[in-house]
Amino acid sequence: MCGRARAASAAEVRGAAAEIRRRGRHGQESSSSQTSGGPSSFEEEYSPSPNAHPGRQLGVVVKGASIEARPLTWGLGAHKWRSFNARSETAHRLPSFRKLYGSRRGVAVLSGFYEWTDGALKQKQPHYAHRDDGEALLVAALYDEAGGCTLLTRDVVPELAWLHDRMPVIFPDAEAARRWLDHDASKGAVFAFPAPPPNLATYPVDPKMSRLAYQQNDASEPMKPPAKVTDFFKKQITQKLSAPTSIDKDHDDDDKRQKEDKTNLPPVTTTTGKVKRSADKAPASSSPTKKKPKPAPSKKGTTLPPSKKKKKAPAPPASPPITNFFKKIEKK
Repeated sequence: MCGRARAASAAEVRGAAAEIRRRGRHGQESSSSQTSGGPSSFEEEYSPSPNAHPGRQLGVVVKGASIEARPLTWGLGAHKWRSFNARSETAHRLPSFRKLYGSRRGVAVLSGFYEWTDGALKQKQPHYAHRDDGEALLVAALYDEAGGCTLLTRDVVPELAWLHDRMPVIFPDAEAARRWLDHDASKGAVFAFPAPPPNLATYPVDPKMSRLAYQQNDASEPMKPPAKVTDFFKKQITQKLSAPTSIDKDHDDDDKRQKEDKTNLPPVTTTTGKVKRSADKAPASSSPTKKKPKPAPSKKGTTLPPSKKKKKAPAPPASPPITNFFKKIEKK
């Protein structure tokens, strides 16, 4: 057991205590036999956690002057994480738990407990184990005078072997839990723990609850399946199709420009004396007027008209042949 559980509510703990009380050897006990402080005292002191760990409170049913519910801290002594559970096979003979086993036995009431398995990308995947009928788990526990408690564990049942090699000692019903509280261990008798209830169910939960500080009520909620990669691309395509394109923007600009040109036209006086605008005579064109492209600038920075092309300079005259030079010398 990895030391994480969902503590039962105050109403569930009180209900479990009442049910265990009715399963006594001498019949139903009076509901007036409660701890000093009355029923409201437990509810005021008890603070259940959806992601309980050693150092936090658990609701535990104990047998004192009567069967009663107490808020106890998970873990014994100063080092809570070292003693938050004990092996049921050896607790009766180990010095750390032997005295508690003989006189301070209890039943912790839990909604469920958490275990971790190896997940993808070296990330641990938490799972939540609970009864599929919604009833609370009645777990064997030991407690001390300082107000701490430890949970007893056993070998895991085959159905949950994939989850962990150990699990809490879970009583199948309130009658079995009452036998544990009434057990006489003065002569060294070892209690024979019954098999756990067969209707345990598990499901994966969000890894965010792995943090001790996470105390939201959704810690034990089933994990939502991850979104598919195709859903991401579908969303991107939908956003692109719904967004206005540049062509739509150009048409909007053209319509706006046409309206502005229509209002800025000079008035025209007709023979009847009525003033009309020139736009009333000629229908507005459905498309904006196209501007003539400007001629590209020349290399020197001057702009040449498109109809005139730059003429090439005439080639220099050819030099006279060298024989003419010698002919002139002979004549002299």
